[in-house]
Formats: sequence, C-alpha cells, structure tokens
Amino acid sequence: MRRITSFTYDVRPNEHIVISVTPTGFGGSAPDVEAVLDGKDFPNTGSSDAPVFEFTVSKPVGQTHRVLMEFIFFGDAPATSFYQVDITGQNDQGCPCGFIIARNNPVKEAGVRFRVKAT
Repeated sequence: MRRITSFTYDVRPNEHIVISVTPTGFGGSAPDVEAVLDGKDFPNTGSSDAPVFEFTVSKPVGQTHRVLMEFIFFGDAPATSFYQVDITGQNDQGCPCGFIIARNNPVKEAGVRFRVKAT
C-alpha cells in the first residue's frame, strides 16, 4: 500500500488492508464507529473499544474500493476525546497512514479511497 493522502491509497490486487480505530479520552462515554465498504455494511471484527475493519482487495486494476466511516461522540464524551485511525497494508510506503477525528472536528465522517494499481 502506498499513501497518496491521509484519505487516498494505492493498493495491489489481493492485498490485505486493516483499518484499526483507537478511541482515546472517552472516559465513561461509549465510543461508536460505523463503516461501509463499497456501499455495504463493513463489520467490525474488533470490539466497540477497539474497532477493526479489514478486507482483501478484490476489485480489478483501475477500480477503487471506498470506505465511508462515521465517528459518533455521545453527549457525555469529553471535549478532548478523539478517534485515532491507523491504516495498514503490505509493504506500506509513505506511512504512518491514517488520520484523527476529534470531538471538536466539524466533520465526523471520513471517506477513504483504495485505488487498485498493478503490482
């Protein structure tokens, strides 16, 4: 995987991609992250306290996988709470890869593109 921007990556066919989310500073408030991969629910294979979303690149060269994520902050979440999102693949270039969504961010959603390139 090669980082283009925090939200765009070039990946190879059959590459395994892992998106790990670390909720930080939530105190007693529950973190909640929802995700969609290519228009379909993207199940969390981790836990609510440490969400993990993973997939293997299955689209052909020239196409793009799209992951849309929504980060929820309930009313009792501290003002300093945030989600650290780490994205890994194989032979990562230009990383660390990922981004942060803080409670004070005006936008609580992120769209991540994985463009399939030839090996």
